[in-house]
Amino acid sequence: MGRLLYQLTTHNEHFIINQLTGSIQIASRINRDAGKLKHNPNILLEILVKDRPKGGQENRTQITFIIEDINDNPSTCNQFTFSISVPEKTIKGMLLLNLVQHCFDNDAEAPNNQFNFTDLSGVRSNGKFSQDPDGSGKILLIGDLDYEDLNNLAAGNKYVLSIQVQDIVSPYFKSTIYIYIQTIPENEFPLVFDSPSYFEVSEMKPVQSRIGQVHATDEDYPKSNITYSILSGGSTVQYTGLFWINPKTGVLQLMTKADFESAPLHILTVRAANREDTSTATVTVKILDENDEKPTCEPNFYFLTIPVDLRVGTNIQNFKLMCADKDSSPRSFRYSIGQGNKNNHFTFSPNAGSNVTSLLLATPFDYSSGFDKDWNYKLLVYITDDNLLTSRKKAEAFIETGTVTLNIEVIPPPTTVITTTSMPRVTYLIQRENVYSSSAWYVPFVITVGSMLLSVLLGYQFFLLVKFIRRHCSFKPKEDKGFLVKKGETKKAKREVVLEMTKINTVFDGEALDPVTGKIYEFNSKSGARKWKNPSIQLQSGEKDLREQVAIWTVADGEGMKPLERINKEVDGKNEQMEADDIHVGLKSEEGKVETSQSLGTPKVQKSKEGITGQGSSPILIGRASPKIHPLSPVKTTEK
Repeated sequence: MGRLLYQLTTHNEHFIINQLTGSIQIASRINRDAGKLKHNPNILLEILVKDRPKGGQENRTQITFIIEDINDNPSTCNQFTFSISVPEKTIKGMLLLNLVQHCFDNDAEAPNNQFNFTDLSGVRSNGKFSQDPDGSGKILLIGDLDYEDLNNLAAGNKYVLSIQVQDIVSPYFKSTIYIYIQTIPENEFPLVFDSPSYFEVSEMKPVQSRIGQVHATDEDYPKSNITYSILSGGSTVQYTGLFWINPKTGVLQLMTKADFESAPLHILTVRAANREDTSTATVTVKILDENDEKPTCEPNFYFLTIPVDLRVGTNIQNFKLMCADKDSSPRSFRYSIGQGNKNNHFTFSPNAGSNVTSLLLATPFDYSSGFDKDWNYKLLVYITDDNLLTSRKKAEAFIETGTVTLNIEVIPPPTTVITTTSMPRVTYLIQRENVYSSSAWYVPFVITVGSMLLSVLLGYQFFLLVKFIRRHCSFKPKEDKGFLVKKGETKKAKREVVLEMTKINTVFDGEALDPVTGKIYEFNSKSGARKWKNPSIQLQSGEKDLREQVAIWTVADGEGMKPLERINKEVDGKNEQMEADDIHVGLKSEEGKVETSQSLGTPKVQKSKEGITGQGSSPILIGRASPKIHPLSPVKTTEK
């Protein structure tokens, strides 16, 4: 009776009780940092105790358990690796990273859920980054991140920091965090050309000659490619682009030959550009004057006539040369006579130092002794510029030479001096010979083939023309103007017309009244064939007319043209009358044809041996033959 039974009346997953002994034990791990216990650490239990036999006494009691927190969770972060890009111009003291915002501790109560940050370190980062204040996890910039600094360049402008997050109470859990910092370069320095560029180039330099090189620099790192271009300048009247610059190297070259006389100085605007910046510079190119122009004189071709007894030292017809040169002084000309000055009769005065000179007779002519033989002189005059204004040694100076041609005719006495000049006539005789070349074999071949094709084409066209004429043009035979027989024998000629008749059994599907004879006839509506209706009834009224119409006209052979005799034919019986009626349509011969001869407009009918067909059929006229002589035996005729 003294034994007790213990029981928990409240549901709880963390505790159990021994029913016999009443000892309370933990059934599962109690996590103070999660679930309901994180906010309410108290657990209330109600225990029922009663006698073991049924119907015994019982009692209840409550026990409250307070769950205490311990440091069983290490400090942790949502990430343990951070990458930060920092511009190189970032001021010192700038906050780069606050680790407190990324780290936490799951313990429920302090100080178990408190932590700090220790041991900030990094390779080549000393003096650049710091944690301020200590243990706060705030990473600050305290040094210089100059991208162009040699020490920073050696480090690649990349820095790796490590720091530990650690609990402040035992057992002092800790974790390591890595921070990667990359310096971003900024455009701190502009593009700068090394120095103002000044180049000189001789106008004698060939095309694509190197003039000079421009160079621009940028102190910013990393280095980027610089491209060069000409924005303006380098144009003349003749050329719009006198210079070319290599976009990669900045080397300036000539695109065409320079000319001092056109433009002695060129001011170029050159542009340099990279990814971040652009810059311009002025480049001066001076063209050095050279003696590259030949002297030109007026006139450069002339005819002169002088008398044979002209006095020595006389200006020949007051002839003067006036010369000019774009790149030489008027005092730099020198004159000399080349070929054609036989026996040195002619000279120029002055022969140097002036741009105007006169032609003089230097020595007299002597034709009497045979010393002079030519009466016509063709002088080739050379005008040379010594380029005295170049301030160079003569051996180094360029010399150009111009030419003038003079034709001089000597007039023997007593011919007076001709004051006027006339242009002589020159006749050019050009002889050409047309010789066939064996290599041109194709010429006769092409001509022959073309002629054959043309002949075939013309023949075919003529054939088509004849065919067209025969098809569309009808020819009428000419009338016979002559007599086939002698006069007086015309009556003996025999003329006849042959008609061919074909018997056709047809169906007559209509009737009509003949307005002339008053008879009724049947007809076929499709072919137009006709026949008299009931010829046996209508024969009596038309018998007389039929006897007058049916006649055979014959002409005796060999008797010439005689009066024709009309022979009436007796028609007996009913069948004979039907035959007479059908004769208006035609008569059928033995072969199914009827021949009718006509002479002088009168019909001749030849009766078929078989007679007239039955009453239900009617012969139809389907054709007409050409007139022909119908052979008949001689018949005696009477003239009517």
